[in-house]
Amino acid sequence: MEGLLGAGTPVAPPLAARTVLAEARGRVRAGVHLVRYGARSLKVVDVDPDLPLAAVALVERHLHASAAGRLLLAAVPDWQLLPGTARLAAVTPATVTRVHRLDLLLDEVRAQGWAGQSGELHVGVACLAVPVLDASGGLVAAVAISSPRGEVPVECLDAARLCAAELAPLLS
Repeated sequence: MEGLLGAGTPVAPPLAARTVLAEARGRVRAGVHLVRYGARSLKVVDVDPDLPLAAVALVERHLHASAAGRLLLAAVPDWQLLPGTARLAAVTPATVTRVHRLDLLLDEVRAQGWAGQSGELHVGVACLAVPVLDASGGLVAAVAISSPRGEVPVECLDAARLCAAELAPLLS
């Protein structure tokens, strides 16, 4: 995940991107969502209508506790300067609230190329997020897959990566 973050305000996905998302939703038994990134924030721009996120605002506000938020934090060297990161709030008992622990998790995100979390935004709900990169390697979006089983849905990782690869030219 090299390069600068996409600039500008996140916008709704084009029809072609929504078609790619619909195809991905048909391949997995979990919620498939699209997140767009601005330079310092994220916005959920397409929520799976059949398996919606419980609270979009939590994903957008608590970057340290969401898989999509961790992709953004991992892409920013001075992540502690981003809005909402001065205090790592405990959204649930499982939420990471210590800077050192979050730094270790962000190192993992950078190394593996995707992020996951389990029970940090909602007890019993887990998510993974795969980056959608532009041609220069900048983070522009993420495919987020949520599951109510409480475990990071790693069995959906290949489908998420395929979806991200198909979305890259449509969202760059």
